[in-house]
Amino acid sequence: MVLDANNGQRDLAEAILAKLQFAVAPVESVEKALSIAHALRPSVIVCGPAEVDALRRGLRIGVPVVGVDAQVAVTEALVEVVRAALRSAAI
Repeated sequence: MVLDANNGQRDLAEAILAKLQFAVAPVESVEKALSIAHALRPSVIVCGPAEVDALRRGLRIGVPVVGVDAQVAVTEALVEVVRAALRSAAI
């Protein structure tokens, strides 16, 4: 799941991850992410640093939440951040 209020950044992050065969659910707010996360069961949630705490408090399921700044969210470095979160969750 990719959470970003900025449509352009959210779309770019989605495109980067989708290009590498990640299934992505784009959302625009913490409230929307929380409302669908329980049904969707994402493997990881990528968001801005400001949303990390609210997501972790609101989630009732064990999903890694990764905060990335805008520069990382729109680059290939995003893929490595997501892969690292998935590896950590698997341990």
